[in-house]
Amino acid sequence: MELKNQPLIGIELTLRKVVIITTAFALLLTTSIFLYTSLTSSPDTMAGTQSDSEQTCFTISDYQNKIYKFRLSDGTILDSKSFNNLSSPEASTLNLKGDTLWVLNQDELHFVKTSSSSLANTKVSGSNISSQTLTGALGNKSISDFDAMSVDVNGNIWAGTSSNDLYTVSIK
Repeated sequence: MELKNQPLIGIELTLRKVVIITTAFALLLTTSIFLYTSLTSSPDTMAGTQSDSEQTCFTISDYQNKIYKFRLSDGTILDSKSFNNLSSPEASTLNLKGDTLWVLNQDELHFVKTSSSSLANTKVSGSNISSQTLTGALGNKSISDFDAMSVDVNGNIWAGTSSNDLYTVSIK
């Protein structure tokens, strides 16, 4: 029995051509898709935001009973006003839109429209929750002092106390 070696060069060359052509086509297709999406889509941006040099921030001072408007980039105070009928602002937060600053003053809720040049505060009537018993998942709790607050995406205002028991309430 004699073994004969038959060269398969023709089949091997045909397969190599198919692999090379398929690879080249895949690379060309991938590059084309990448270029098309890069050129036709807008770049990622933070719509509605400003550069640091243009961002305006607000803060309150409980010691001086004031609101301050300042530029983020360099801390320059752009405006400051004394609060009306506030004696001890304890916590503040901006709503997510950034047009209202909420302030807790001795457990009374006030707000400041940040778009207004007056920066005047307005008390929310009926918002004094001091000396009230609040009922919730933790039962009946009396909170006599608030220390922090925030606003969620639904516009609910959350306030908390830094007492040992650490409670939060939603002021709607």
